[in-house]
Amino acid sequence: MPRPSHTLPAAVALVVIAIAACTSPATPTTPATSVEPTVAVDADHVIDLELTAELKIKQDGQQVSSIPVTQGETYTFRVTNSANLGHDFLIGSDADLSTAVGGLPGIETWNEGTREFQYTFDSPGPLAFGCTVPGHYALMKGVFDIQP
Repeated sequence: MPRPSHTLPAAVALVVIAIAACTSPATPTTPATSVEPTVAVDADHVIDLELTAELKIKQDGQQVSSIPVTQGETYTFRVTNSANLGHDFLIGSDADLSTAVGGLPGIETWNEGTREFQYTFDSPGPLAFGCTVPGHYALMKGVFDIQP
């Protein structure tokens, strides 16, 4: 005579739990959104930025890819090179920056410390910024959001 199986009730219980887990309503999740942090511009129109060894342009630890400015206004850029390697910070069209055209406004290559320059946004754009040291521009660039 066959012995009764004591594992059958446990197996049935596991199947019931598995089915319940698959058919229970999922917990709603909030989709991940990529919200660009707002770049801080103080009342005197000073924009503080950091150029890093990770080939990023940051403000307060957040990567910057867009900077809001107002057409006709003059801004002071205070840029810190914390990388201890060569970076520059230039303003121009994306085409000029990507081909490293000379004579663009900004800060020429330096290795460490903080430099400043002023720039007046006379035109409605488009206008970009970035580091044109060879190999850097693909990762270290952004655009100005020029408001009238």
